[in-house]
Parts: sequence; structure tokens; C-alpha cells
Amino acid sequence: MAIPPIATIRCSPKEIKATESYRMKMDLVSNIKTETIETSGKIEIKVPYDGNSYVTKRSTKDLSSQWQYKRLPRRSRALIGYLNLKDHTKTDLDVQYGLSLHNDVIPLDIALKERGLQYLEGLVEDKFEQVSEIKYLPNNLHASPLSLEFFISDEIYHDEFEQNDNPKLKNYLSIGFNFILASSPAQMKLFGDEGVELLDFRMDWMTVPTTERISAVLYAVNELGEVTKEETAVSYDAEAKQLVCAKLPLLKNEQKNQYHNTLMLQVPEPMAVYKDKLFSGTAQFKYPFLLSGLKLNYYQTNGQLKSNDKLEIKKETRFFLEFRLGVRNYFKSKRYVPSQLFHFPRVLLTKTRVEDIKLILEDERFTNIRPIPTKNRNAVKLYAEREEGMATLRLQMRLIGHQAMTEREKIIPGDEKFTTKFPTGGFKCHIKAELSQDYHTVVNVISRIHARMKQRFHHVTVID
Repeated sequence: MAIPPIATIRCSPKEIKATESYRMKMDLVSNIKTETIETSGKIEIKVPYDGNSYVTKRSTKDLSSQWQYKRLPRRSRALIGYLNLKDHTKTDLDVQYGLSLHNDVIPLDIALKERGLQYLEGLVEDKFEQVSEIKYLPNNLHASPLSLEFFISDEIYHDEFEQNDNPKLKNYLSIGFNFILASSPAQMKLFGDEGVELLDFRMDWMTVPTTERISAVLYAVNELGEVTKEETAVSYDAEAKQLVCAKLPLLKNEQKNQYHNTLMLQVPEPMAVYKDKLFSGTAQFKYPFLLSGLKLNYYQTNGQLKSNDKLEIKKETRFFLEFRLGVRNYFKSKRYVPSQLFHFPRVLLTKTRVEDIKLILEDERFTNIRPIPTKNRNAVKLYAEREEGMATLRLQMRLIGHQAMTEREKIIPGDEKFTTKFPTGGFKCHIKAELSQDYHTVVNVISRIHARMKQRFHHVTVID
């Protein structure tokens, strides 16, 4: 049974932190099914016995003025303030603590030592803190804000496609996880600058990586359609037999009211993938607010709202996702991403040539044709897509120009020479296209684009 406070002192907590946890299970073996299996909530109140900012000498004076006898009772406690909890209807806080009967407040107290008043100075000299907990249960979610899409891609991986003129291609198998956390417009405002973070990702991997390590790349598409790409660390937990990635940010998309990213695991030795029938693992996400809508305020013992910069009130929601995947079903819808490199000598990469290429893409039924920013001033990147039945074919082109100045001499009657300077050079075209299930269609589209470009630029020279 809780011991009621026998004194009231002026004192301030250092931190009040509320954390809500939602454990969900997603089964993608037979069908897409997500269910909430457990919820929990906890409010931690930290009060350091520091003698300076939180439990101070003023606190000991308040204590001594309220007792006239020399020895403190055993296990005594002192009231330090009140925790006000609003909008708690989506929790069981009212049932547990009777908030509606006590103006939505819970009294906060700290433990006192079994010492007499002559030892009160020792209360503020100790370097430790008290951590109190208020536990509760948030309601189950009617619909999960988290969705997970899994895919397998037989892609040609090369960082040089983004950076260098002469890419070195490597074959590998890509295992992709597309995470989407949906929110309401009101919730999007609560994220602030913190956003959503994938704190921890783990996937069972029974075979220890040997000759070439498994790498990971984090992809995201912003509101302008620009693709961001960032390599991230992946480690292998030999004891748990799991691949591990940690602290991965999700990109904000205000138009769709969601945060998302795509984690691609690049496997140079995919035999383990072909052998396994099931993939299982966990993912942990963090929101910077409480999904139940609970609001917290701290009031001093005199009823005034505490406005102290030293007091931090933190809120966060954590999602723990357990997933299970049937790998063989996804091989049937595997993404094919072939890539080809073409050379066009004596054709300068100008704005006119780029517009010609855009027209060729339009003739091939491509839409949403747009440039993608690139750091190379001599390069142009284009993105386009078109519908192929129920799927979407996505295409990227990287045009790299190389240019130099040359001279041409012309002799006219009278042996007079005229020298003319003009640019010369050419450009290279890297094409990478992506489509699920149908490899031949992707290859045929790339070949037709190449043929149309050769036909269009056949009579083009550096003088044009």
C-alpha cells in the first residue's frame, strides 16, 4: 500500500517522460495481416538529489519547518507537486487512478531518509536521483498506421551510375523493405523537426556472410520526386543469427501525410535467400509524440504551472513490429532492373539534344518525365515512368557529356587561310529500367529507345 505524503516541500523534477509502446505482428506468408498484440504506457518522473537545482537547501528548510520532532518516521514521503493529465480517454488512466474524481491530477512525491533533522543537510549532498513510474495501457489501434511492403529485385548495382563516367557493374540480389508510417494532418504538425526514426531493424539470417559483406542502402523519394540514396551500416549478430541496421531516418511527405523509406539489403551471395522458405524479423520505430493524444503538465505544490527551463517534458511513441514473409511467393513478382550503356560520338550534349530525348520518351508512352539533380555539371539525369498493365515501368537515364575545342583551317583563293574554332565531343547514355515480373519488356523498351536515339542523332554533328 502506498504511503501518503506527510510533508510538502518546494522541489522540481528534472525530467518527465511519457512513452507509449505498441507491439504489432504482420504475417505476409499467406495474406497481408496486421494486428496489435500488446500496448503499454509509462510515465517516468526523475528527481535528482543534487542540492542545487532540483532538491535544494530550500527543500530541507521546508521539511524542517513542518516537523517539530527530531526523528523522521520510517519510509516517509514528501509531496513535491502534481502531474496534470489531459485527453486521457484513449487510455485506462481514469480507471486506474480515478482522474475524473481528482481534477485529472496525480500527486507526485519523493522518498525521505530515515534520519533526524540534524542530518537533513545530507539529503542534498547525495548524488543520486529518484525515478518514479506511472504505468497505464493505451487503447488498441483500430487501424495500424504502419505498412510494410517487401520485394526482391535482381538489380545491377553500381554506385558509379551516380558518380563516375565508367561504371563497374556488379550483379547482386536486392531484398527491399518499404516502410510507410501514415498520419493525420493534425499529427503531422506534432512531428516537428524530429520526424520518425527506424531505431532498430533485425532480420533472421542463418548463413554467416563470407567473402563479400552484405551492404544496405536507404532510398527515399521527396515531395518533388527526387530520389535520395544513402549507404547505411549493416552488421551481423552471430549469436542471434540476424542482420542488424540501426537509426535510419524516414523522409517526410506532407502531401500524403506520411513518412517513408526503402531499405535495400544487397546480397552478393544469394544462395541463402533461395534456400530459405521464410524470412522473419523485427523493426522498431519512434514517434516524437503520444499516439493516444495524452497531454502532460506539471504543477507546483501551490497549484501554479511550473515554467522552469530545467524541467523537460518528453513524449514518444514506439512501434515494435514482428514480421514474417514467405520468400518464394515474392520471387514470382521479382523486380528486374537491367542496365545498358550507349555511346554517341560527335554529338554534343546540349539542351536541344536533351529535349530530343524527352520527345523520344514521350513517343514510347512515358509520362512524368522530369530531370533529377546531379552534382556533375556535365551530366543530365532524367526520370520517367509508364504503365505496363497493372505494374509501372520506371526508367532512369544519365547523360554524360564530354567536350573539347578544336580548330579547322580553310584555304581560299590567294592562299589566304581562315582558322575556325568550334566545340567537339560526344556523350554517353546510361539507361536503367525497372519492372516487376517481365524482364523481356524492360529489355525491349531499352533497345527501342536506343534505336530511336541512333536514328535521331544519325545526321547530327558537332556543328549542329
